[in-house]
This record gives sequence, structure tokens and C-alpha cells, in this order.
Amino acid sequence: MIFNGGSIGLGFMTDGVYGGTNTANGSALQLTTAWALTAGIEHYWTPALRTSLYGGFTQISYNDQATSLICTGVGVAQLGKGQGFTPTSNNCSPDFSFWQIGSRTVWNPVKNLDLGVEIMYSRLQTAFGGTATVNGAVAQPTQSFVVKDQGVLSAIFRVQRNFWL
Repeated sequence: MIFNGGSIGLGFMTDGVYGGTNTANGSALQLTTAWALTAGIEHYWTPALRTSLYGGFTQISYNDQATSLICTGVGVAQLGKGQGFTPTSNNCSPDFSFWQIGSRTVWNPVKNLDLGVEIMYSRLQTAFGGTATVNGAVAQPTQSFVVKDQGVLSAIFRVQRNFWL
């Protein structure tokens, strides 16, 4: 979950969805489909200065029966346990994806000392849509949020000293 003011980005990943008590109402385990691609490259400008670029994409999807179980409350009860989440709209699709791209530059002014800066952007293409109620276990007090895609820009400055024998 990613909160941003009055909106929230959601995505739940589970290895399977199980619902019902017999074959008439869905007693089979519905598996989740997931795939990911990640890549990176590093370039040395000089022996003491290097820059890397990296990124990745992940997609999680559920078949029609798992989607039906999740969206009718059978699966939501399972997915939402401990998460405090209940979708409140008819726009129910638990499928989601996220991607990241980032770059890091590190300078070694002396042996075993790294000074670096890293910046990364992450984007969650949210599941569900519409609105969602998040209970008091996650947000105080219980409140409703608009469900929409969320992005996070992060940066860090790092100083690292290595003590090699």
C-alpha cells in the first residue's frame, strides 16, 4: 500500500486464492500469475568514478475465477487479513504491476571510501480502483481513500568506508 493524501495505491500478491467448499462454488486453488524483468548496467568514467542505471518491471495477475472470489468478498477476506483493506466499488480487478528506474553514481576519492548519490522512481499501477476503506489497524481512524496509481521519488546520499584486511 502507498498512501498519498486522500488516495492509496494497492496491490496484493498471494501464491493462490482458495474459496468455496465444493466444486459448485469454487473449491479449487486458483494460482496467481507473476512475471518480472530486471536489468542494470554500470559504466566506469574513470577508475574512481562510476555510474549505474537500473530498472525493473513486475506484473501480478489473477485468473477470472480468482478475481471473482477476491471481488465478491471470499478472497478479500483472505487477502485483507491483517491488511485492513476492503474495496468499496464495483470496479474490482486485483491485477497490478509496478516498475522502478534508478541511477547511482559513486566516487572513490581514496581507497576503500565510497561517496555516492542514488535516485530512484517507483510506480505502482494499482489494483482495484474506485474507493477502498482502510480500517483502524492501518490508518487511524478508519477512513476511505480513492484508489489510484501512485509514484514515489526517492534519493539517498551514501558515505561508506570499507575496512578490508
